[in-house]
Amino acid sequence: MVYGKPRHPQSQGSVERANCDMKDMLVAWLSDNNTTDWTVDLKFVQFQKNSSYHSGIRRSPFAALFGSDAKVRLTTSALPHDAIHCLQITAEPPAVKPPAVEQVTAEPPAVEQITALGVLCTTVIRVTAEPPAVEPTSPLSVRQKNITSQRKRACEAQLSQAECMVKRSRRIMDCGNVGNNVTIPIQMVDRGRGDPKNIMGLIMDIDENDNYTIAVKSGILSGKYTRNQF
Repeated sequence: MVYGKPRHPQSQGSVERANCDMKDMLVAWLSDNNTTDWTVDLKFVQFQKNSSYHSGIRRSPFAALFGSDAKVRLTTSALPHDAIHCLQITAEPPAVKPPAVEQVTAEPPAVEQITALGVLCTTVIRVTAEPPAVEPTSPLSVRQKNITSQRKRACEAQLSQAECMVKRSRRIMDCGNVGNNVTIPIQMVDRGRGDPKNIMGLIMDIDENDNYTIAVKSGILSGKYTRNQF
């Protein structure tokens, strides 16, 4: 939420949901592996979270960023299944003897040869400095198109999810009008033991973003409030 507030987790629902999911996944991983070293297992839980299907963007976060699903083991690679079943694992690779190195002594080149060699190297570097043109059908071009397409679709799905959340919030929570009396809850960190849980307020103004300016007995509150905050 753009207009979310600190110490108000109701306006940060997506963050709170992600934190709860990560906590549950980490607890399950520690229980399955019979360990308490959560810092080591965090990378596995993170990869599992990033490679899982997300209903908001309608694909996994890994696919939305890299344009393809995560590759895990050989079964998800581009190799044919028949070739994977025919693979054989050898215990130790055969030893390869390094080739014999012969010492060759050569006379140092003359000054004219060094100058000519320097000119030749400079010319080659200048010619090969420009990157080769990428063909439209090359694997790199296809991967770039897939990444652009996946990110665009993920953004559209996320905007659609945000619109549904806003419509649901407006349907459940009544909108206020200028001059209506409202009650504003006081946060636990700002409330003493004998202080009331809520304070009375009056709606003074509503802007184009559906944020409310509320005044209390001591004056106008500095921040703006949304419907779920009063």
